[in-house]
Formats: sequence, C-alpha cells, structure tokens
Amino acid sequence: MPGEFLIALVRVHMYVYIMRAGDKCKIGKASNPERRLAELQTGNPQRIRLLACIPCKSEKHALELERVAHRLFRHDGMRGEWFHFSRRLRRFVETARMAADESEQARRLGQQLDKQFLAVMEGTR
Repeated sequence: MPGEFLIALVRVHMYVYIMRAGDKCKIGKASNPERRLAELQTGNPQRIRLLACIPCKSEKHALELERVAHRLFRHDGMRGEWFHFSRRLRRFVETARMAADESEQARRLGQQLDKQFLAVMEGTR
C-alpha cells in the first residue's frame, strides 16, 4: 500500500569465540567468527585456530558473556583480549565445545521433528 513501509527483521547471531595462536588465546565476540579469524590472521605470523564458538541470543548477551570470561581468566591475561592458554582455559574450551555439540544435536533433532510433523500434517489433508 502507498505510504506504508516494509520493515525486514534480520536476526542477528552473535558469538563469543576462543581462538588460539601458539600458547596464547583470544576471547572475543563477533557475528562472524570465521571472518574475524581471517582479519586477525592477516596481522599475525602464527597460525590462529578457532577453538570454540558460544552462540549468544543478542549482542548484549555476547558482550556480557565476553566480560564474564575476561574476568574469569584475568589471572591468565596478557594484553587486551589475549590470554595465556592455561589449563583452566583448556577446560573451558572443552566445556564450550561439548555445549556447542549438544546444542547442534538439539537443533538437528528439532529439524527432524519438524519434518516428521509436516509429513504427518500432509498425510491428514
């Protein structure tokens, strides 16, 4: 209709990530951790690897989680968002990976259930 505006809602996905370069790691946030990795790699002679990504429901949530992680590992801090890859950080990465795996499994199960539901609904028409 004339005079009306169509507003597209875009769902923003944010992540708190942990990347490793040698014995150092970075805890940060990004909407696209792979792109952030490529940006960081450009200025770093060491190979950087993405160790874990924690999905967040919003940018605010990601910022809060990032701050908590920075405080939690402040004794391992080097400079800014870079930390020594300590034993405690390794355990945190392992836990984050397990949680991400469980989240992905739940997402896949949800997709399968959706397909089954749609198949059942199609059969009742």
